Amino acid sequence: MFRFIALLCLVHVSFGTIIRGRVLVNGNANIVDTVPSGSRLIIRLEGTSIANASSMVIKQTEISNIVAFPFYYQIRISTNISSALSYSLSALIKKGDILVYVNQQPIHVKIGTESLITIDIPVMFIGENRALQPLLNNVQQSSWPELVGREGTYAVQYIKEKTGFTDVFIVLEGSLVTLDYRTDRVRVFVNTKGVVIQTPYIG
Repeated sequence: MFRFIALLCLVHVSFGTIIRGRVLVNGNANIVDTVPSGSRLIIRLEGTSIANASSMVIKQTEISNIVAFPFYYQIRISTNISSALSYSLSALIKKGDILVYVNQQPIHVKIGTESLITIDIPVMFIGENRALQPLLNNVQQSSWPELVGREGTYAVQYIKEKTGFTDVFIVLEGSLVTLDYRTDRVRVFVNTKGVVIQTPYIG
């Protein structure tokens, strides 16, 4: 029995963890929709320090010449990643430098001892003709997980200074917001104490 358990541990260490799932329109597996010819799907796993530090891309995979939803993705990661990081998935579909679909919020991933994690990622259509404004503005980040736990007013000023955006504002948790996607806007969600409770991102 001990040998069997040891063998399982060795297999896990050797092969790491696989994260896989589907990319779905609005999170609905029943929606079958095509994407513009020549589009590509980009999936990123990002890690964020609990302390004040920028997010980092742990693993990225890209699937070219995708055709129709739902799309299936898979990322294999090493088991020796830091336990001091929190992790999230993001998905975007681009045709050249044009953003066509994107997930509205990072999908949090709990990485432990599991060898297989299955997570579906919902994305929304934002229009084939909408350019990536952050690239045009030389914005280096599209999300700021390092601001979670900071004062909301500080986060707003920080993002404005980093991006040059004017449409950066505080939203109290539980408030209703519009579902449109904008490349020059950042909402900063805070609790009743004015503390940032989730990663601010462009959208």
